[in-house]
Amino acid sequence: SFRLKQAAHLLVNNRVNVSEVAYKVGFSTHSHFSSSFREFYGMSPKEFVVFYTKEENAEALKKLIE
Repeated sequence: SFRLKQAAHLLVNNRVNVSEVAYKVGFSTHSHFSSSFREFYGMSPKEFVVFYTKEENAEALKKLIE
């Protein structure tokens, strides 16, 4: 869960693409990262970025990645 929380932070705050984030947090393949991310957060990494980059969701994001 630590790596996935770190990935969520990188995706939203650093605007790094999904493949780069997957490798930075230690996943060997993009597909394994995406499926693990979806299982943990209930949405794909791209959906997560779209949802949590909206200003009204900023507080929920803080709680989610703490």
